Amino acid sequence: MGDYNIYKDAVRKICKEYDELVLLPGLSPHLSILRVDSPNKNIKPYFSITFGDSNPKDCFIFLSQMSVFFQFTMLQLKSFRA
Repeated sequence: MGDYNIYKDAVRKICKEYDELVLLPGLSPHLSILRVDSPNKNIKPYFSITFGDSNPKDCFIFLSQMSVFFQFTMLQLKSFRA
């Protein structure tokens, strides 16, 4: 088994590292991801993300510095309660 405090400390460290970032599955076949770099210096780079065959006007916008893409097809969060 092992000392659970080691695992809990590792999970806390990971959670703190990704706190306040948008986590996205970069390999999802259901997302269309487009990075937009504007020539205007006042507009920061961002990602435009649409789901499936939805209208490009129905996209979500995330600043690139606030986005983390994992090389997975799916991200799933579960809540475990005692």
